[in-house]
Amino acid sequence: MNFVLAGKAKDVFQRLKDFEVMSAAGGDIIYEGYRIHDEPGNVIVTRTEVNLNGEIKVDNLYPGPSQELYNHSPDGFEWGYSGSGPAQLALALILDATGNKELALVYHQQFKESFVAGWGARWQLIARQIRIWVELKHNLDQLAAKEEKVGTEDKSKQS
Repeated sequence: MNFVLAGKAKDVFQRLKDFEVMSAAGGDIIYEGYRIHDEPGNVIVTRTEVNLNGEIKVDNLYPGPSQELYNHSPDGFEWGYSGSGPAQLALALILDATGNKELALVYHQQFKESFVAGWGARWQLIARQIRIWVELKHNLDQLAAKEEKVGTEDKSKQS
C-alpha cells in the first residue's frame, strides 16, 4: 500500500516539475485520455493548460465544438481503432490545439490513423506536438502541390 501511494506522490511531483518547465518555455496544453474500467465508451479527455505565469487550468475536452464543425460521433470521443469516435477526437484535438477549423477538417483523418487509432487505455499529448505535426503535413502538401504545378507546366511547354 505504501508503495502505491509513494508512486502516486512521485507522479504528482514529476507533473509539477513538468508544468514548471512548460511554463518557462512559454506555456502549453497537455491533453490526456483515460479509459474508465477499460470499457469502450467510458473515456475522459482532460485539457491541462499551463501559462507563462505558471498558472494551471484543468478542464475536460468536450466533443461539442468539434461536432459543430463535423459530427462523426454523436456518442463523443474514443480511441484505439479507426472509427467515428477516434475521428471525433482527432478533429477536436487539432481544432483545440491550432484554433484553425480548415486545418482540423483537412488533417484530422490522417491524424486519427497516425496516432489516435493506436492509443491504448491511457495516453498523453502536448498541443505543440499536434501543431508541429499539422504544420509539417501542411507544408508537405503545399510542396507537393507546387511540384505538381511545375511538372504540369513543364509538360505543357514540351507539347
